[in-house]
Amino acid sequence: MKAEELEKYSKLIDELIDGEKTEENTNAFIDSSFNLWGEIIKESGIKDEFEFSYFPYLAIQTSARSNKFNSSFNLSLNRLYWEITFDSYINNWENVKNLNDSFMADFFTICNKYDIKFIAGYSPDYNKEITPEFNAKFKSNIFNLMHSYISLMNLDSYSREHQSLGRFSITWKLPEGFDLQKIIEELKIAFKWMYKFNYNLWKVEDIRRQNRENRQRK
Repeated sequence: MKAEELEKYSKLIDELIDGEKTEENTNAFIDSSFNLWGEIIKESGIKDEFEFSYFPYLAIQTSARSNKFNSSFNLSLNRLYWEITFDSYINNWENVKNLNDSFMADFFTICNKYDIKFIAGYSPDYNKEITPEFNAKFKSNIFNLMHSYISLMNLDSYSREHQSLGRFSITWKLPEGFDLQKIIEELKIAFKWMYKFNYNLWKVEDIRRQNRENRQRK
């Protein structure tokens, strides 16, 4: 963002979390957020088209949805908790088993560096009498992801279709004098890697679909 745009965006955030929420400053914030989305996507070099939407409630959210694989990326300003959150749900999650170790290592290195968290959408299944150790909150993204994944894969195929593995999320607190430029730079990194994660899962599914169609033509 240019300096004047950054200053305007920062002032709008201050107004919304520390003052009165009006239609005028809400709309101005949403417009600035969409401009930021354009910058994030352009700098990422991603070859995709996106559809944008917004939800102007207590947490003012703007979203960009990939036309290629239908994943949404959500940027929210939470006025109650004075924080900005960026997250994306994991689509085509059954293909997690197909992600290679090199990508997973790089992805979770980024998660550790920028405090990106995996938030489970499905409570892991375990016998509390046999493994009471699992009845705790674990810090490891990899453990939490795979615990939820394996629990879901133990369900029948119909049940799996109606469950969410979860999402990746990063949150920035907004104390007085917060560094918006730093937040935006980290946001760009988070978007790039969350996009890659969902893209790789979709790509496995797309190749599977193409192979199936090729077999049907023979």
